[in-house]
Amino acid sequence: MTVNELITTINLDTNEILDDEAEYIPYINTAIDTLSMILAPMHDPEVTACRDVANNDAIPTNFLQFMPVSGYPITMKNGTFQTYDERTVPDVYYAIKKPHIASMDDAVPFSEMYTFALVQIVSYLVKKKSLMIDFANADNAFIQQLTEAVRGARAR
Repeated sequence: MTVNELITTINLDTNEILDDEAEYIPYINTAIDTLSMILAPMHDPEVTACRDVANNDAIPTNFLQFMPVSGYPITMKNGTFQTYDERTVPDVYYAIKKPHIASMDDAVPFSEMYTFALVQIVSYLVKKKSLMIDFANADNAFIQQLTEAVRGARAR
């Protein structure tokens, strides 16, 4: 799915239309980050990578954190992984950052299964901006509801 197609879905599903479609880009990038943060603790394959880590391997640019956070005999120093005994550690799982989009023709970095969640997050962010109300409690409730929806969808 392209960004342009995602924006069309946002406009159809939520009736939130901004003056210029390029205005959606920062909202979509925030939605990408938000969805990534929701999926990472669930160890969702969309935001999980696995590889063998050798001593002094460069840390990947999309690396967020180990999964689990502790438990691997690895430290990070000066942009490289340092293994405790300088041996390769097999099957290291870690959360990754999804790339941001920059233009209407860019591909959305999630599978279409997550289109609904992205649409809901973008719509919420646009409404939040336009209403200019204290959304602190609503933010928390929205994230909780979205997290439960994603968990429920993954369980099927």
